[in-house]
Amino acid sequence: MGAVSLNPDAITPHEETPRSEALNRAMTRDAGTRFEPLAATDNVGRYTGLVRLERLVQV
Repeated sequence: MGAVSLNPDAITPHEETPRSEALNRAMTRDAGTRFEPLAATDNVGRYTGLVRLERLVQV
C-alpha cells in the first residue's frame, strides 16, 4: 500500500467523533478546502478512511 500524505491543516476526527462535531469542524475551514473529505483516524491516530461531507449531512 502507498503512503498517505495529509495536508498539515487537515481535520482528522476520531472514527467515534459525533457526526455533528466533525461537520462543524469541517465548516470552519477556508472556503477552498471546506468541502474536502475528512481523514478518519483510530484510537492511536492511524488513518482508517475518508469521510465525505455529503455523508455527514445525511440523516
